[in-house]
Amino acid sequence: MDVSSASSASASGLQTQVGNFVQRRAEEIQERNAQQLINSLPKAQPTPDPNATVGSRIDVFA
Repeated sequence: MDVSSASSASASGLQTQVGNFVQRRAEEIQERNAQQLINSLPKAQPTPDPNATVGSRIDVFA
């Protein structure tokens, strides 16, 4: 094996490692952004009690 093929194999391995690192970092950023979007959603409204007397004849959830 000559020096040029050894250095190209080493450079190829380094490129793969850098590519994997960049991919992992991008996935972490996407995960953080998705979590922030999920956390920014409003909380669900409680469902009305079907046995309640207030609002049974008037739609108070419109």
